[in-house]
Amino acid sequence: HHLNIPGAEPKMVQRVGITLCLATLVAGAPNLPVDVAVDVTRGGLAPFEHTWKRSWGSGHAALTLRADWRAHLKRAVEDLGLQGVRYHGLYDDDQGPVVPSPGVYNFTLLDSTWDYLISIGVKPIVELSFMPAWLAGCKWTGQVGGPTSSSPVITVNPSAPPCTGHTFRYNGVSQPPKDDNYDQWYALVKTTIEHVIQRYGVDEVRSWSFEVWNELWGMPFPNEYMKLYNSSALAIKAVDGQIKVGGPATAALSDVAKFVAACKDMNLPFDFVSTHHYPSDPSCPRFDQWDPACFTRDVQASRQSVADYPFYLTEYNVGCCLGWTQHDTPAAAPFIFREIGDLSQELDVMSYWTFTDVFEEGGFPDTEYKDIYGCMTKDGIPKPAWRAFQLLHIHAGDHSARTTVSQSGTSRLNDMTPSTSCALVPGTDFEGGDILPNSQPLVLPNAEACCEACQNHSGTSPETRCQLWSWASPKSSCCASRCYLKYEDGKKNPKKDIDFTSGYVGAAPPPPPPPGPKPQISAFATVNGTMGDTGSLRIFLGNWANPDQDPTTPDANRTVKVTITHAVGNAPDSDVTVFKIGGGVCDPRSAWEAMGSPKTPTSSQLSQLMAASEWGTGNVTATITSPTTLEVTLEMSDNTAFVLAFSNSS
Repeated sequence: HHLNIPGAEPKMVQRVGITLCLATLVAGAPNLPVDVAVDVTRGGLAPFEHTWKRSWGSGHAALTLRADWRAHLKRAVEDLGLQGVRYHGLYDDDQGPVVPSPGVYNFTLLDSTWDYLISIGVKPIVELSFMPAWLAGCKWTGQVGGPTSSSPVITVNPSAPPCTGHTFRYNGVSQPPKDDNYDQWYALVKTTIEHVIQRYGVDEVRSWSFEVWNELWGMPFPNEYMKLYNSSALAIKAVDGQIKVGGPATAALSDVAKFVAACKDMNLPFDFVSTHHYPSDPSCPRFDQWDPACFTRDVQASRQSVADYPFYLTEYNVGCCLGWTQHDTPAAAPFIFREIGDLSQELDVMSYWTFTDVFEEGGFPDTEYKDIYGCMTKDGIPKPAWRAFQLLHIHAGDHSARTTVSQSGTSRLNDMTPSTSCALVPGTDFEGGDILPNSQPLVLPNAEACCEACQNHSGTSPETRCQLWSWASPKSSCCASRCYLKYEDGKKNPKKDIDFTSGYVGAAPPPPPPPGPKPQISAFATVNGTMGDTGSLRIFLGNWANPDQDPTTPDANRTVKVTITHAVGNAPDSDVTVFKIGGGVCDPRSAWEAMGSPKTPTSSQLSQLMAASEWGTGNVTATITSPTTLEVTLEMSDNTAFVLAFSNSS
């Protein structure tokens, strides 16, 4: 099926477009030079696991009952090689409810989804969330199948007080069980495992992973979360010791090493460590100090902090959250290429959040493009992110070829002071996102005490959990010695202010780069087999640009020279096929805007958008520079991604 895909034809028409684009770039301002070296000799090869295919994320459980969600998932299996899926709210009351009354379980809707996943060869990462209303001791009101369904409104546990820890518009209950009694949760999880083993067989269920909760919502770490994890893990292992369970599924890479330590202290089993990260998280600088390598370094450091335990990155994307402009644009493609090249061999699972815009955390999308996380729009138009993963599925080989990138620009500036307990950012005020009201000023003697207060602040939701802080010095004219506790998503732009010291919870993030050129180019290469088969050589190039740069700023174009070293007599052919995303092709969002941004495109407009989603295809000629080397030179504008496909007819 790989041959019959959009974008693979018609080559001659699209080749003209890429040739014109290259000529235009050459005629513009002087480009920054970048050298990429690829070693295809046997000594430069290593196995290359396709870990990014093992899971994609997808909203919450009730969406999995929709026909459009299932159709998009099946296309993802075919186009992207999707092997697994993860979603929130397995136990939400809109799922049946699963617990219609104490001690009674209804798995009908869960089975419907799992049956479908198995029928198309998909393995779930089962997120155990959230708390059924009967277990939480609260009253839940909503619709079975979620807010987009046509089912009548029901009330669960009607005589109890209303639930308070609601999660998004689908009202997942993110709060502990009533009276902190986890016995019923243990019974629910244990019964779930027994049920799926009976229905699908123990071998099938052992191929799944069970992840406890999501981002500590309503379950602060360590006290409440570790009670939840203890109950969940012991329930699973009581049924079968070989079924995989893990956590803590935290936001922003937080608490992963502490989770491992807590499990060891409590003698609890865990088969993997999971967490989430986005390049827009507070540890990565933005605006003039944006660093394209920050996300990679953050994840690598987190992964190293838990030694060799299996590591699942169960959420990542080009940015967070709803409304992030690069979700819908070609910028997502070079980000994806960069992270697959940098991280896929260090992680056991990379689960991109999400594969589709059939998604309703901010309400179901009411227009075709709305900067939602998904790789495909609600009506099935592939975004550039989808096409990037599709090119990876078609072209990535089973061995990597050693690749190095040399370019101008830096990714470090030593202006942060690391501490064993706090990450201090002197002379900076993190504005916005305050947790405590002005009527409750928190006055503390120093920045370290402010950091400690943030670490010890126990929130019950993302909006009340302290992730970062700012402390005003005693000399401050506005707020002497005051400590401001802040939640992650609420933080606004950092402001330079010598009277303030700010920081993050945990270890110091990497220092930000200075203004100026950034190391935007990424590259990795693959082949099939262990013999350096140059006929299967594929080189993945990306030029990911600052999401916060002034849109009127001209692109800082790069001239990329790729030098390939091969064994004598094993040179690839000089005619190289280039697949391209961005730079005027594979940009359906721009085509939609040119139509006037219709909220509900007509069938004719959808066909035009589908055509606009296809990647460009062209050719370049490689130059033989020695018996063992050849070179290819290309021009890359901001937010473009190329795949260089070689052949060997000898």
